[in-house]
Amino acid sequence: MKTQTVKNASGIRKTSSLDRRRENRRRENRRRFFSRLPAYILIFAFFYAIISVSYLAVIGIKLLPGHSAKPKETIVKIEIAPKSSSNKNGTYKKYISQFMTPDGKPYLPIIAINPFSEMTVTGSGKIRSFIFYSGEYANFSDGDINAVVNGTNISLSAPCHIMNGEVYLPVDFYTTDIIGISLEIDKNGYYILRKTADKLEYTQKTASVEASIPLTSEISGNTKPGRPDDFSDPVPKPDFISNLSDYEKYMNPENRDDYLILVNSTHSVSNDYKPSDLTDIADTRKDRDAQQMCLVAEKALEALYIEMRANGFTDVSVTSGYRSYYTQEYLFNNSVNSIMSRDGCSEAEAKKKAAVGTAPPGTSEHQTGLCCDMHNLDTAKQSFADEAAAKWLAENAHKFGFILRYQKDKQDITGIMFEPWHFRYVGRYHATKMYEYKMCLEEYLAKYKNS
Repeated sequence: MKTQTVKNASGIRKTSSLDRRRENRRRENRRRFFSRLPAYILIFAFFYAIISVSYLAVIGIKLLPGHSAKPKETIVKIEIAPKSSSNKNGTYKKYISQFMTPDGKPYLPIIAINPFSEMTVTGSGKIRSFIFYSGEYANFSDGDINAVVNGTNISLSAPCHIMNGEVYLPVDFYTTDIIGISLEIDKNGYYILRKTADKLEYTQKTASVEASIPLTSEISGNTKPGRPDDFSDPVPKPDFISNLSDYEKYMNPENRDDYLILVNSTHSVSNDYKPSDLTDIADTRKDRDAQQMCLVAEKALEALYIEMRANGFTDVSVTSGYRSYYTQEYLFNNSVNSIMSRDGCSEAEAKKKAAVGTAPPGTSEHQTGLCCDMHNLDTAKQSFADEAAAKWLAENAHKFGFILRYQKDKQDITGIMFEPWHFRYVGRYHATKMYEYKMCLEEYLAKYKNS
């Protein structure tokens, strides 16, 4: 039947009953379609996801991280070159833990090369510094593909892993990135490291140059040289007005070398490094958001404030603690722009001037969570050094594990101007030694690692 359309006397258009039924069916079909559309989309997305994941799996790409396999114990046989004065047998065997990733990529701890290059390990948590007895150093961060060797940024073939205090690096780091070592696997599956040169060197590869950076200048043997008396005798426990017994384990930590990490213009940290145990600082200045430090440093700082108040100094407060890489980047860029506007100099010159007072991102101690700025002025000024409270801090901070990091006569070494408000936690033992020697951290580590 054809649709009948008529007009009534008033000219209003009417449709037949068949036309109305067809229109109603179209409306119902549209309603059903749109009501079912979300389900259609979900079904399509589900099957698309299955197909995509299957394709990525075929070509070897994983969307979800696998669980880290537990380290398995293996024997690493380290063979030192014959005729070595430090090891006449020529072979050194040691049990070490090997780390194997879920995809089968092998890692070895950096201590594997210890017989070839004796080193001191500092740092804690997710970052470690290795200070070699020949004077070189290397910084590694957990989960980071970037590292720093002798002040040069390098890229690993796979991220570093820090497990149980050990730094694991991909095996190819030892075979392709270090000159002077060969690595083989014998018929029993044991690694054999051989020293093939008198000097180990790290090879920095770039698009246009391949530069060798020495890691050590001589074979040191497989035992560490003894420390002199001044690096083994315990420091005396100070006498305090207050009862600080609950804070002793923080002021004088058992693992005293864990907090000697060096961060400066040649020892950088990655942009995503952040301590895992940041804690609000109880004595943050009232007009600031709560500042933070690593737990052990914050607790030691609490003890310092209790004793400082007991000595009559009640107006000192913390104005800055932990800063992220990007906060430091913001502060540094502001300083650069201010200097360019004030002095009319180039950006490169402004950056050089700014770095004396504001560390470039990645080179600031504030990112470690082990330091803080504290004073009783409206803003940080060198005139704080003339305050009685500042003099008390300079003379007593070491008792609580802190050092005055940027001293007045050490700018040529630290690269940072005199900052009487900036205190860094290292623990009482090393803080006391630095106080006694009148050394900055750079000088102290050079003495400590070569002793």
